[in-house]
Amino acid sequence: MEELRIGPWRVRYDAAATRRAYEHIRHGGAEECRCSTCRNYIAARSSAFPAEFLRLLERLGVDPAKERESYYVQAAAPGRHVYSGWFHFVGEVVEGPAEVLALGERFHFYITNETALVPEAFAGKAVAQIEFTTEVPWVTRDAEPQAMG
Repeated sequence: MEELRIGPWRVRYDAAATRRAYEHIRHGGAEECRCSTCRNYIAARSSAFPAEFLRLLERLGVDPAKERESYYVQAAAPGRHVYSGWFHFVGEVVEGPAEVLALGERFHFYITNETALVPEAFAGKAVAQIEFTTEVPWVTRDAEPQAMG
């Protein structure tokens, strides 16, 4: 395992083992749902993550198109919507607080050893989770959810 400092966290990770696990995962969690907000997330996924976060996923061996879970949170403004979700990677958080790191105003993430819905492809391995909250545009022709006011 290699070691990496990511903001306030120090993690150990195995990028090759993570890549092998993702090779056995067919698609992201959003593809398991047919609702309009998930369809929008799939269509807007390419704009969901800042370049710095995509570089981190690449280094860890995570496929950014295969989040384990994604879910709609709320409308942020007309045409802008908040989603959250998470990815897994082979490794562990060695040290670091339970706090969120912001990358700009519209993207936040944190890394934890607490995991949920770990895919079978990771069975038998130490697994950590990267949770994110992002804001994406509404890009589908489906009716756009309105902000609560």
